[in-house]
Formats: sequence, C-alpha cells, structure tokens
Amino acid sequence: MRTTGNRALRLPSGVYPDRIEIENPGMLLPGLTIPDLFAGTSRLRNRMIGRIFAELGYIEQWGSGVRRMVDECTKAGNHPPVIEEVAGRVRVTFAFGQVGSQELTPRDRELLARLGADGMTSAMAATLLGVSDRTARKTLAALVDRGLVVVIGSSPNDPHRRYVTTLPST
Repeated sequence: MRTTGNRALRLPSGVYPDRIEIENPGMLLPGLTIPDLFAGTSRLRNRMIGRIFAELGYIEQWGSGVRRMVDECTKAGNHPPVIEEVAGRVRVTFAFGQVGSQELTPRDRELLARLGADGMTSAMAATLLGVSDRTARKTLAALVDRGLVVVIGSSPNDPHRRYVTTLPST
C-alpha cells in the first residue's frame, strides 16, 4: 500500500489460494502490445529511472523480464503468467496449478505447431483445424489450462483476443 498525501492508495493486487495477481496503474505505452512483451520488446516510460536502474545493476538486459518469468514458471512446472490490460491497469497473474502431463492429441500438436509469434484467434484455429468455432475454443481452452498457450486480450469478449504458445520456437 502506498500513501498519497493524507490518504492511502491501495493497488488492486492480491494473493489467492490458486494465484497471485499483480496490477500496475496505467496501460501499456502506445504501440506496445502484449504479444510484444512476450516477444521481448521493451519501451521505457521513464528513461532517467531506467538509466539509473541499469547503472545500479538492477536491470540485466532490456526486454528480458517477461521471457524470464515464463521460463521460471515453466521450470517450476506452473502455468506461464497471464498478462492483460484491465480498466486502465496492467495485470499479471501467476497461477499455482501444475501444468498437466496428458498426451497431446494430433489436433493439439497441429495447433501448437501453427501458433506463431502473432498467435491466432479461435476463428482462425477453427478454419485451420476444419472444426467448428466451439470445438476450436474448447481445444484452445484445454491448451491454456495445461499452460501450453496463453490468452492475449482485454476480456473474453475482446474481438482481437488471440492465443499464443508458451513453448519455445524451434
């Protein structure tokens, strides 16, 4: 909790039995997208603070933070973090559930092989797999639950909602 003047400012972050949510006020900088973050793109909001942190050794490499978070979650057997813009804030959610070890179906393998850096919508997945939109959404949801895919979008009704793999590209 931070204080501003005489009153406390409570940031809506929290620790829950199944996850940790960290929220930061403000949206991403213009032109920066959530897929950009997963790809390692970095833009400084305050160059002076960035320079000072780099000189003090608090920053190892620009743009490596999200990739390192994904790698650490994967090494621990947990789902990768979910990053979303919600009501003027950026939220990062770390889920505690272990990634499932079930075998991948041929449909899962096909989808994972085709998910590129830009990801795809559920409609694109349905066309690719030759299945209904509902079947594609269920397939993608199962991959999200297993931590193999992350959802990028501001809400379940976001028309630009995309699915991106968390697996390293080969």
